[in-house]
Amino acid sequence: MFKGRVEQGLHEALSATGLAFGVSVLPDDCGAWVRILGSDSPAVTRALHTAWDAARRLLIGAPAPDLRKS
Repeated sequence: MFKGRVEQGLHEALSATGLAFGVSVLPDDCGAWVRILGSDSPAVTRALHTAWDAARRLLIGAPAPDLRKS
């Protein structure tokens, strides 16, 4: 159950970024990882936040917080 939901959700969220990425689930469904590649650091940072947000919404129903300093 974990594998299908999280892997698909992360893949869908990152597909819109236009960056190269990989998504996989760890053995025994104990977690997931993403690798994001790009030549623009801010774009990669935004994509990482997008992936984090997608995973949190799937797993706990809450968005990722904004970690930018005020």
